[in-house]
Amino acid sequence: MRIRAYANTVVYLAFTVFKAYYPVFSQCCEYFPVPAESKNISLFSLNVNKMARKVKRLTHKKRRSSRPVKTEAAENVQYEVEKVIGTSNQGNTIYFEVKWKGFPSEENTQEPEFRLTCDDKILSYLVRRLDPIAYLDTIPESIEDINAMKTNKNYILDVIEPLTSIGQMTVLSGSVKFVNVDSIPSRVKYLKHMITCEQSYILKSLFVPPEDDVRRDMKQYQEELDLLQKSFTDYPKITIRIPYQIQTVFYSPPPLSKLLFEPISEAMFEERESDKYHFPPNSDILGFNKVVPFIDRSHLEEMADKKIKPTLEKDRLDFNSNPRFNVRMSLSQYPAYGWNLTLNEEVDENTPLLVIAGVVRPVAVAQKCLEEEGEIVAFSSFIEIPNSGMCLDRREFFDFSKYIPHNCEPTCGVRLVNSGNDVPDLVVYSLVSIDSSCTYTVSLDYFQMFQSDVKDHFLKNPAPDGQIFSLYEKLTDFVHCQCSMPSCKEVLYVSTMQKQLQQLLKSSKKKSRLDSDEESEQKIFGGLNLVDSDRIYAIRNGEFVD
Repeated sequence: MRIRAYANTVVYLAFTVFKAYYPVFSQCCEYFPVPAESKNISLFSLNVNKMARKVKRLTHKKRRSSRPVKTEAAENVQYEVEKVIGTSNQGNTIYFEVKWKGFPSEENTQEPEFRLTCDDKILSYLVRRLDPIAYLDTIPESIEDINAMKTNKNYILDVIEPLTSIGQMTVLSGSVKFVNVDSIPSRVKYLKHMITCEQSYILKSLFVPPEDDVRRDMKQYQEELDLLQKSFTDYPKITIRIPYQIQTVFYSPPPLSKLLFEPISEAMFEERESDKYHFPPNSDILGFNKVVPFIDRSHLEEMADKKIKPTLEKDRLDFNSNPRFNVRMSLSQYPAYGWNLTLNEEVDENTPLLVIAGVVRPVAVAQKCLEEEGEIVAFSSFIEIPNSGMCLDRREFFDFSKYIPHNCEPTCGVRLVNSGNDVPDLVVYSLVSIDSSCTYTVSLDYFQMFQSDVKDHFLKNPAPDGQIFSLYEKLTDFVHCQCSMPSCKEVLYVSTMQKQLQQLLKSSKKKSRLDSDEESEQKIFGGLNLVDSDRIYAIRNGEFVD
C-alpha cells in the first residue's frame, strides 16, 4: 500500500508540473530550416527554464497599512505580481498599477517601474493596451520628434513608456534590469538611441504578422544570411529559429545590412557607402512586422557571381581563407527576452566559438556615450579591448554575439586573439564543456569588472535588510541581475560609482590630457572589460595555441 501511495504521489506531482509548464513548453522554438545533421539537437535552451522562472518571479512592495506587520524586517517581503492594469507618471518616474496575487483589487498599489521585475506581466499589459497595428504609427522617425514632445504627459504614457518597455526588455537578452529611478529621462535617452542607430525594428515587436508571412520571410532571410556568410567563412554558421506558435509578440531578426562578421576600423566605417563587402545595401522590400530586414536583390546577385571583392583592414590576417571557428549556432526568440544565441552541438572546455564584431574606436567614445546616453546604451554597446586604448562600438553595427545573455555562472569567457594588426580580436570561448546538461547555453559575465566596487559600496553603506531593498529605499540607480542562478550576485553595478567619476572628471584640471594620464585612464569607462587576461592567443584548427 505504501509503495502504491508513493507511486500515486509521484504521478500526481509529475502531472502538476507538466500542467503548470505546458504553456512554456508550447512556446519552444524550432529550426527553420532544420539542417539534417541537427535534427537530433534538443530544441530546449536555458531560456525555456528562465521563462518558467520569470512567470513566478517575485517583485517588491511594502505591505499596506491595512495589514500591520510585527517587525521592521517584515516590511521587506516579496510579493508576486498577478497582473499590471494601468500606468501613470509622477515627476520623472513611470508608475504601474499592480494587482497582487492573493490580494483583492482593493489592495492594488501604484508601484514605480524601477521596483518591478516582471517583464512578462508588463508585456501582457502592453499587448492588452495597444492596438497591434495603430501603435506602429506612434514610433517617432527622428529625435526631433521626441524632443518636441518629451515633456507632454500623454506622449510620455502613450509613446515613450510602451516603446521603451518593449525595447529595454530585450537588452542583453533580458538577463538584467537597469534600475533607473528617474525613469522618464533615461527612457527618452534610450528611445533617441533606438531611432538614431536605426534599431526601431525592435520597437515593432507587438505587431505580430501572419504565421505564413513569417515563415516565408524567414526562409528568405536565412537564404540571404547564408549567402552573406559564404564571404565570411571565419564566422560560425548561424541558423535562425522561429516559434512553433507565434502569439503575442514577434521579434524581427536584425536587418542583414546591420550585421558584421568581423571587426572593422573607424576608417572603414567612414567609407561604408562604398564598402559593399562589409556594408551591403538594404532592400526596399518590407518583411516580418513591417521592417526592412533584407539585402538589395542586385547586390545578392553580384555576390552570387563573386563580383563583390573582399576588402581587408590593413595588416589584418585573412581568416576567411583559414577559418578559426567551426561550431554551429542558433538564434532563438522568447517573449519578454528577445533573441538568444545558443550552440547546436556539444563542445569541450576551452573551445573558441566566435569573434565579437563591431566598429573599433578609441575608448573616449565609450566614455562619451556613458555620459550622454546613459548606462543602458553604453553597457549594452561597448566592449573594451584591453591595452590598446580601443573598444568595440556595437550601437549600430554588430554581430550575433550581441544576443549572448549575462549570467553569474557563465558558460563562456572572452580572450584576446592575434588579428595581425595592433588591435587584437575579442573571441568568445567555452569555460566549461557545453552540452545538453546545460542546454547548449552561451552566456557571459558582463559585469565582473564592477564587483569589487559593488562590495566596497556595501561596506561603506551596510544593508541589513538586503542590498536590493537598500538601493530601492535610497533611490539609487543600479543594474539588477535576473539570471536566478544559485550564485547570482543580484547587484551588478551601482551608479554612484559613475557619479563619483563625473565629479572627478569635472574637478580635474587635466581632463584634456586624460589619454596620457595613466592613473586617470584607469577611471575612464572604455567599455565592459570581459577578457580573462592580457595574454594574446592564436587559433589554429579550432584550438587555442601559444
